[in-house]
Amino acid sequence: PLVVCRTYAPALTMMTTRPEDLTPLQQTQWMAAQAQVLADNQRRTYSVATKDLLVGLNPPQQRAVSAQQGPILVLAGPGSGKTRVLTHRVGYLIATGEEPSSIVTVTFTNKAANEMRKRIKDMLGVKNNSDLTVMVGTFHGVCIRILRQYGEYLDLDPNFTIFDAAQQTEIVKQAMTELNWDTDKFKPQNIRGMISKLKNEGLHHEEVHKSAQIKEAGNDAKKKEAWLIKVSEVWKVYQEELKKSCGVDFDDILLFTRELLRNNPSVREELRARWRHVLVDEWQDTNSPQYELVRLLAADREDPSVFVVGDVDQSIYSFRGADFRNVQRFEKDFKGTERVVLEVNYRSTSNIVLAAQAVIEKCKARVRKDMVAVKGEGNKIVMKRAFDAAEEGKFVAQKIR
Repeated sequence: PLVVCRTYAPALTMMTTRPEDLTPLQQTQWMAAQAQVLADNQRRTYSVATKDLLVGLNPPQQRAVSAQQGPILVLAGPGSGKTRVLTHRVGYLIATGEEPSSIVTVTFTNKAANEMRKRIKDMLGVKNNSDLTVMVGTFHGVCIRILRQYGEYLDLDPNFTIFDAAQQTEIVKQAMTELNWDTDKFKPQNIRGMISKLKNEGLHHEEVHKSAQIKEAGNDAKKKEAWLIKVSEVWKVYQEELKKSCGVDFDDILLFTRELLRNNPSVREELRARWRHVLVDEWQDTNSPQYELVRLLAADREDPSVFVVGDVDQSIYSFRGADFRNVQRFEKDFKGTERVVLEVNYRSTSNIVLAAQAVIEKCKARVRKDMVAVKGEGNKIVMKRAFDAAEEGKFVAQKIR
């Protein structure tokens, strides 16, 4: 059947009818609600047929797209059409009567988010971004929107500035100088990198300092713990300077949003009511704060609708905090998870797929997948032992040319 779905947002209910009697945050919410009512009066509609969304998909892809609402884990091998499955899942939810504005779709890069947004617009017949009420963005992009609206709960100016790497390094350098560090011996950019790594693990400078002190007392002042104490002291001054400047760094965006949802049940429930359906791409690349953000938004509710796509075999971002074990944790934290495995590779030839599988199958911490290529056998794999990285790069460039 063809389902026509009109977008709307419930009006914001206030105890008073006079906007001037509201707090600044409530005034912002009130104005947003009025703007939404005006937009709804334009009666924007999306038309999409469920049968069309399943055409051209293989059986496991169809199963993923049309699965009953609930926690769904799609283990998508390389080249198996995961982006298509994710976008068609969005369309399927809308085609079966779900409000587009109740769907949030999250990925990792702006490029991936733009591609996903374009596919969804094409699927729904939407021309302008302003007419697409499905929320599509990166983790950081979605969190920035949340903090702009609810930053008051954290004593955070909603007009905060996001400091880039160079600005962060300069503030770290100032903090190190204040604490009498030798900035020639200890490079500020390295200290900034260490602080970022600890933040990606979901840690706070107070936690690091306290934990290191405990270990130091029990382990005869190990160098590592002593070093962490010194770094946490720089970190503390760094955060104080950021706050004075109404600034945040890239990692704070995730940590502050996590803190907001952890400590403010009213905000958490409001966002849960707004986004009933949470979809996440590249699940294997999530770090600790990102995993908990999804859990806070979608877990511990009667009807969790969370759809994640990932593959342990493709986890390559551990250096920036990604934890492939989040794939296994998902099924533990979201009871009754339906697992769908995509094993057909549409991108590479069988020689490449089989060689890659022979390498990765030695890894024990993975879900077994028997990938099948549809492009035929292809050329034999050539092995080239290069003298160094420069020669290797030159060889590859010449082959491509």
